[in-house]
Amino acid sequence: MLPLLNMNNNLFSFSKYCGCAAKLDSNTLKKVISKIQNRKKLNLLIGFENYDDCGVFRINHDHAILSTVDINTPMVKDGYIFGQIAACNSLSDIYAMGGEPLTCLNILGYPDHLDLKTTKEILEGALDKINESEACLLGGHTMKNEQLFFGLSVNGIINPNDIWTNKDAQSGDLLILTKPIGLGVLFSANKKNKLSKSGFQKCLKYATTLNKYAYLVMKDYNINSVTDVAGFGLLGHVLEIARASKKTIALNLESIPVIKEAIKMYENGIDTSITKLNIKNTINDTNINENIDKSIIKLLADPQTNGGLLFSLPKKEANRCLGQLHKKGLTEATIIGSVTEFSKKHILV
Repeated sequence: MLPLLNMNNNLFSFSKYCGCAAKLDSNTLKKVISKIQNRKKLNLLIGFENYDDCGVFRINHDHAILSTVDINTPMVKDGYIFGQIAACNSLSDIYAMGGEPLTCLNILGYPDHLDLKTTKEILEGALDKINESEACLLGGHTMKNEQLFFGLSVNGIINPNDIWTNKDAQSGDLLILTKPIGLGVLFSANKKNKLSKSGFQKCLKYATTLNKYAYLVMKDYNINSVTDVAGFGLLGHVLEIARASKKTIALNLESIPVIKEAIKMYENGIDTSITKLNIKNTINDTNINENIDKSIIKLLADPQTNGGLLFSLPKKEANRCLGQLHKKGLTEATIIGSVTEFSKKHILV
């Protein structure tokens, strides 16, 4: 059961952006990273070259450390729920690589006029999700900042032979998405008081669900490629898999799960701060049917905060895996596309 909102506080007054919509867009990020020369080291298994969800460092034959960090600005008014969502979003990268979270550090930027009660609520919300993940909170760092932000640095553990990456999608694979899209525009609508209570409760349901439960199902299957759907939108993260794997991914538009109110919001002119950039950064690699409505294209580029896991696996295993995801409570998990050899564009819609 979701907690009641504390309506005495409004975290929107402490930040300009909502959640993962505050991220650098993918093309700008690539321009920055491309100028950084990382030190090569034998035990560095995965760095930032393919934009995977975690870095991976081998510590011995059977164990490697997964490292990630994720920071968010408020996407809800309530401190406790903000802490929950930010923690889920930070932990998601570990699950997307096939690992188990071990330790977490809080990272909090707070304005001078943020009261201590709200700060405590943020940390309590995060701790509840850390405990649910069975990781351990070690401490953290705080700093004064004009805008409020919060997130976690997370370390996880994995066998080096079991790492999931975004670069091994195989021709013939089917693509599964474990949660519906639309969180970005709905959080924006909520900030403008344009979202119904039922629509907001749907947002919270998905945004406060750990991707742990999808991971627990997926680890029993031959997963070829994975990422989580976050700030770059579904198109951006599909493109990450397609580029890294040197494949084309055909999306079945009718199969993509969507939070019902999200399309209506884009049709009514509500947007996010990064949706247009997400479209711009994927359009040259995407063959989109000219009859598709612009609102639908925006939805495909909608930034998610703690969105679902997106993964490919052999066709013969897909329906069985999907059935297990549904039994685990992820009832809107859906097969949304297929992987083929590269042909002109990385994405077909």
